[in-house]
Amino acid sequence: MEGDGEWKRHGRWRMPFIGRAYFVPELDLWVGLGKHRRIFAIDVVSEEPDAVHVERYVDLPFKVCVDKPSCCHFTDQEPIGATLLSMGGGSTFCLLEYFGVNEMERIMRLMTFSLKYDKYGDLTMGKSIQTRYNRVPSEVSLSTLKTPVAFWM
Repeated sequence: MEGDGEWKRHGRWRMPFIGRAYFVPELDLWVGLGKHRRIFAIDVVSEEPDAVHVERYVDLPFKVCVDKPSCCHFTDQEPIGATLLSMGGGSTFCLLEYFGVNEMERIMRLMTFSLKYDKYGDLTMGKSIQTRYNRVPSEVSLSTLKTPVAFWM
């Protein structure tokens, strides 16, 4: 926002994220969930004078975390739904996913991790990944599992 409290257009860029993205100051990146549950990131874009007047949206170049979430231990199916959550600033995140094991059984997987650059300059989770599994009560609707909502306190 400008000093007068008005929003200012910073460009016509299209972000590669599905859902919310989070700014990570120590990496100078925007981080979010991308296609196929991969962690995507884009560098912070500085304003270019001509970018404000571009008529069409421009796709920003993005980085993909070299670590991909592994398959669920209980099923080989893709998740029913997933969401990425920042854990209070910094580069620590939580990936919440729901999986259908069978017609009656569903599993929630919580994976926490911290992002950093490795010695090759690639974005990685390194050895920071911690995973927990919980059964989902049968009363929880499928529509809730498709669009999970989470918050961090």
